[in-house]
Amino acid sequence: MFKTAFLGCGGRARGHAAAYRHVTRGAPVACCDLNEGRLNAFGDAFGLAARYTSFADMVKAERPDVVHMVTLPGVRVELLNQAVELRVPAVIVEKPLACDIDEMAAIEALDGRGTKICVNHQLRFHKPFAELLQGVRDGRIGPLRLIDGSCLSRLYEQGSHVMNLIFALNGHEPPVMVHGGCGGKSGIQTGHPCADNAWAQITFANGVRASILCNAGAPRNGDHASQWMHKRVAAYGDAGHVAWWMDHSTRQYYGEPPREERYDYAAEDNPAQARLTEAMFDWLEDEGKPHPTRLEASLLEARTLMGIYASELQQAPVNMPIKSTEPFLPRLWEWLR
Repeated sequence: MFKTAFLGCGGRARGHAAAYRHVTRGAPVACCDLNEGRLNAFGDAFGLAARYTSFADMVKAERPDVVHMVTLPGVRVELLNQAVELRVPAVIVEKPLACDIDEMAAIEALDGRGTKICVNHQLRFHKPFAELLQGVRDGRIGPLRLIDGSCLSRLYEQGSHVMNLIFALNGHEPPVMVHGGCGGKSGIQTGHPCADNAWAQITFANGVRASILCNAGAPRNGDHASQWMHKRVAAYGDAGHVAWWMDHSTRQYYGEPPREERYDYAAEDNPAQARLTEAMFDWLEDEGKPHPTRLEASLLEARTLMGIYASELQQAPVNMPIKSTEPFLPRLWEWLR
């Protein structure tokens, strides 16, 4: 049985913890948060007696196999470095991986240093999406040509989820060009710093193209009050298409009638989070079963998101990968209105 622990005890950490009702090979043993009120409320809610305000103290005392790192992005570089130094076997880190390219470069330097790191993109583990993904992989829409994704929130709120689904549908092919832009700078001073709106066209090495649109102008998913429910991704091939929304999907496979499926997002999410967690256990047990959202793969997605900023600042398409590590956000603050 794998031992797991939580670093950060806010609202999203509760989603990580609730998923353990569906996990069969691991159990939480401890939690850690600088805010003692939040720490104790979380510990009480999930029956965790071992509570810490120091990450290092928790790791040294409890020796967890997996740490769920559920913090704001601004402290990720420091905490991931600490996890590597403490020789934590594996970390599941909340998205986004990084909000600026210097942070991303610092995290990239940790790859291969002993700690297995994956990003918590649980949406790709939702069964409705996984079924569509398998259909695309099986060639049921013919050769893939175009992927279209969007969300009604900002780039580093939910746009990273959408980008992860785009890459999944295209088999994690590397991007070769990004032509994008962004607008509005109020979001740069938030806990998930990013431009208010963003859009891009992406060209991949296999010739597939993708588009992404975040916030202003993104299509709505019915009349849901929550902005988080307005995420979607669609894939188009020579012989059909698939489309996934947060609560329904459509598909048209070659030689078959169109089909629509509706589902309860909330009911899907905890089992999906559990499957993501179990996939980390698989990787710990077998190097031949790397996690689908491992750091190596997630860095491709993160660099593509950064390509949007680079394209905006250059006012031109940019070739990938981006080589510079000069932070984008200070320049965007001066550039954007």
